[in-house]
Amino acid sequence: MLALWAVAGLVLAPSVLRRMARRESGSAMAERRRRAMQRVG
Repeated sequence: MLALWAVAGLVLAPSVLRRMARRESGSAMAERRRRAMQRVG
C-alpha cells in the first residue's frame, strides 16, 4: 500500500507543481498589470 502511494505521488507531483507554478505566475502577472493600469489612469 505504501509503495502504491509513493508511485502515485511520483506520477502526480510534477503535473500538480506545474499547475501551481502556472497559477502563481499568472496571478503575479495580473497584479503587475493592475499596478500599471493604476499608474496610467
